[in-house]
Amino acid sequence: MRELKVSEMTALETGAAIKSGKITAVSAAEQMLDAAEKGNEKINAYITVCREKALKRAAEVQKKIESGELTSPLAGVPFSVKDNICTKGIRTTCA
Repeated sequence: MRELKVSEMTALETGAAIKSGKITAVSAAEQMLDAAEKGNEKINAYITVCREKALKRAAEVQKKIESGELTSPLAGVPFSVKDNICTKGIRTTCA
């Protein structure tokens, strides 16, 4: 069976795939982190990537999805935050 490619899916499609168990929030995050890392070599879009923190949070979110605590259609969908937005414990450069 072909693995779903999160980079080819909309956010809602990704959320639905996570909710249905076709993929996990962790695998979605891993795919997008890998894509960001690979693409960043050429376009230098990311200053700080918090891979471990993102994967830890994805695992926490996955547990909440499985328990029924999180039911949003976007639960578990990975996203990035532009570094002109202050985030606790992560440097903000506004670059």
